[in-house]
Amino acid sequence: MLPYEAEVYKLLSVGRRPGQGIPSCRWYGLDGESHVLIMEKLGPDLSAIQRLCRGQLSLKTVLMLGLQIVLRQSPGPNPKEPKTGKPTKGLRKQVKNPQPIEFRTPKPKKKPPNGEKRPSREGRVPTGTLRFVSHNVHFGREPSRRDDIEALGIVLLFLLHGSLPWQGIYGPTVEAKILRIGEMKSGKVMQDLIEQSPGREVWDALFTHCRSLPFEAKPDNDMLRSIIKGKLREEGWLEGGVYDWVDGRALPKGTLVPEEYKLDVRFSEWGYISLVPH
Repeated sequence: MLPYEAEVYKLLSVGRRPGQGIPSCRWYGLDGESHVLIMEKLGPDLSAIQRLCRGQLSLKTVLMLGLQIVLRQSPGPNPKEPKTGKPTKGLRKQVKNPQPIEFRTPKPKKKPPNGEKRPSREGRVPTGTLRFVSHNVHFGREPSRRDDIEALGIVLLFLLHGSLPWQGIYGPTVEAKILRIGEMKSGKVMQDLIEQSPGREVWDALFTHCRSLPFEAKPDNDMLRSIIKGKLREEGWLEGGVYDWVDGRALPKGTLVPEEYKLDVRFSEWGYISLVPH
């Protein structure tokens, strides 16, 4: 998959300046019989940051991350679901920006070489991380851009709550478990999760929008950004907001960083994060 992934990075970087949310691919080639992809050095991924924040993030941080990720929606290949282990923090001047990586299963919106659009198909084998993929994937439907947005919403809810209702459920077979999770995502379980979530109006609008779209439709990313920004503005977080791993006071349990330490952003300019005493 590495040659394909290298091509995806190349496509996603077209029209973007360095540091605009897509990591730079420095070199790709063969070293003996091994495929090698060299990328810019990045910071910890969101799963590590989530552990640092004792398992869950505040609404402020989740909305800030959601806004950054929606801003990175590309006109190029669909990057599939943004797994929590894959978006990372940048370093140096990009320390506050998530950088999505590991695009191993994206698909172009059009089918080369004749430019035909990908058809909507049934009976597909589910791919991706079942915890986060859209409900359509569970039912064997071909995913499209609407499903990328739904997967993003599920990831953000996971970061907000620290877990999802369908984690650890039992199924007599793998197929039965896949179907059961799909039913939970498409039914009352998901609706209850949305209603019980802080910032409910944001999640309600996001899922209502993506699930109302036909297969070939393009999500209205401007509308999604407007909704997220509106909530950030309403709460007073739009200007000068900081993430939980910088200031954990918004978290009920704080972070795993001792109180006598703080994040000194001066050191991040040199390519790494340093925790120094007050």
